[in-house]
Amino acid sequence: MRRFTMLQPFRAAQRLDQVRYDIRGPLHARAGELEAEGHHITRLHIGNPALFGFEAPAHLREAIASRLPEAEAYCHQQG
Repeated sequence: MRRFTMLQPFRAAQRLDQVRYDIRGPLHARAGELEAEGHHITRLHIGNPALFGFEAPAHLREAIASRLPEAEAYCHQQG
């Protein structure tokens, strides 16, 4: 089996420097307040919402499934 070593550290494009997936600011602060009051907060901003019982509506799943034969495996490299 062939092993690969990284010659240089990976550096993401600079245009991604300000991209964030985390929730901060007033919404995050309010969620913390509610938790401190004893409320349960389900954090759905990352992860798999299906684990919490959420699923895509049937009409959306059906529409996606009907178009799969036309789908391309990869998008253009420009996005």
